[in-house]
Amino acid sequence: MRIIAVLVALIMSVSTVSAQSQEDTFVLQDFALAKGMSDSQFVKANMMVLSFVAKQLNANPKLHAEITAWADATQFTLHHDQLNAATATSRYNVVVGILVDSLGVDPQQLEAMRPRESSLKGGQYRKVEIRIHEPPVYVTQWALDSLGQELRAEIRNQQRSNITNVSNFFFSIAEIKIGISSHVYGNIIPVIVGRLGNQTLSFEATFGNSIFTKEKTFAKERLHVSYTLVSGNARYRPWNHPIDLIAGWQRLQERSTAYGRYTRKSSGPILGITWYPFTHVSFLGMWTPAEEDTFGVNRVAWHYNRFQVAVIVSKLWEK
Repeated sequence: MRIIAVLVALIMSVSTVSAQSQEDTFVLQDFALAKGMSDSQFVKANMMVLSFVAKQLNANPKLHAEITAWADATQFTLHHDQLNAATATSRYNVVVGILVDSLGVDPQQLEAMRPRESSLKGGQYRKVEIRIHEPPVYVTQWALDSLGQELRAEIRNQQRSNITNVSNFFFSIAEIKIGISSHVYGNIIPVIVGRLGNQTLSFEATFGNSIFTKEKTFAKERLHVSYTLVSGNARYRPWNHPIDLIAGWQRLQERSTAYGRYTRKSSGPILGITWYPFTHVSFLGMWTPAEEDTFGVNRVAWHYNRFQVAVIVSKLWEK
């Protein structure tokens, strides 16, 4: 929303921006031909109008008054009509003096316009015009540059915020787990698990390797075998309970310690459920159908009645 406001300000500031909440014009006519006390006496007779003008200006310091004094075509001095401008200026001074000295108007709110002279004669042309308005705001180049810099900074901040929000959505938690897991070859294997994501959707990578070997007879030969487990899966929590659904892929390998003598491997999908009865402890149950391949026998077969359980202890970091 702030970016939109700055954009609007930039567009509006290309030209002069004026806000005229109110504009009123008052005209005092029939000034005497002479200048001086006769003008003052005339204006005092119009104090009601001047008081109303002063009331508006004093109530709103943003308002300004443009004051234009006029002289008619009557020559002040025979063959010397240049002095008509002086009579107009005198009328301006009389009005300003009353507004400032008698009615308390701030002089900064008064704007003197160029004296004017009518080509016609008559009291209606010997006058002072008072136009009340809010002055236009002129936007300088510096202001435009400042607005542009503010806009660019706002866009950068918004982009950083968007990236942070996306990052927080996808990677609001990180978790390291260690535990033990059963496997289809009838042994227990320690595992380490890394998890990254959020409370609803996250991704895990698991690695496990047996610490101790197990004796096995293969082709009438007694061998010592070890086990390696690698898997990757997604976790999804569709409800507010501490139970996650799991789907992924797993590869399990049984191999002899004597290189190349014996290897049996199985790989396939995993589907399961993880339950967190405690904050840092979880139980995992999975169905692990797999295709099994035994090296040296050239036998490949799918096995569907395979299940796996694990107990995991974890440490969770959450934004």
